[in-house]
Amino acid sequence: METATETHAGHDHASEARDYYIEQLLSVFISAAFGVTGVLMYQFDMLKFILAEPFRMPVLIGGFGLIGLALFRGVALWFAVGGDHFHDHHAGHNHAPGEECDHPQEEEHEAHAHGGAYWRIVVLMFPILLFVMGVPNGTFSEDWINKRLGAEESLGAFGDVAEKGGENVYDFPGLSMAANSAEKREALTGTKATIKGQLRRIPGSSNEFGLFFLKITCCATDMVPLRARVVVSSASLADAIASKFKDHSWVEVTGTLQFVKDTTGQYVTVLRVKDNGGITATAPQY
Repeated sequence: METATETHAGHDHASEARDYYIEQLLSVFISAAFGVTGVLMYQFDMLKFILAEPFRMPVLIGGFGLIGLALFRGVALWFAVGGDHFHDHHAGHNHAPGEECDHPQEEEHEAHAHGGAYWRIVVLMFPILLFVMGVPNGTFSEDWINKRLGAEESLGAFGDVAEKGGENVYDFPGLSMAANSAEKREALTGTKATIKGQLRRIPGSSNEFGLFFLKITCCATDMVPLRARVVVSSASLADAIASKFKDHSWVEVTGTLQFVKDTTGQYVTVLRVKDNGGITATAPQY
């Protein structure tokens, strides 16, 4: 006849086994959910808001890797639950009446550990819930970008440059860096350039716009703003452009290159635009 102590021990071990497998199954579920989230974020092109292009493919590969590991672990748990391994492992722990046993303290500790695991899983669910809610779904706010860019003052009056031949330049980062090199400034002045960026009007200027591109080296938090200026031929043309494109609109600008010192003495890349055909709407670039 089974004693009360044996019944109690069997019940505790069964509860411990149940908690262990529930914890493992939840861990498998979270791992698979993270993997699926990574794959879907790549598929829906959501990674462009938080990661530079070279780091997006590793997220896809890692997502598939997590899914594979979760499937492997899930199959292993399936076979473990179906066997008698856990029962056999604890079969020697029953005690006769009157024998002392310190298992209750250990089992209380184990229950506490399992409870902590559940809370960890709840925390890990947070980024998955954000994805379900559609986040990330955009870049930084305009207010945040304006604070990061800071105030930009007008370059003032300066002369035009003669146009010269040469290949059209399309590289915003390259043009931004060229302003720091006397050799490159000399080589590029007067050539045509076509670059894409976000436009905003310069306060206090009748014909200037700031053009910026938020370059992400790794992730969104290390974003660096690349800058250039767009100078149009007249105030009326500037007003027409401002009415057509609100601040932070994505545009493609084609104009003649020159480099002008700003109020701090630093050279700024400038694109001279003679008509409104030099500024057209374009899709966001990430």
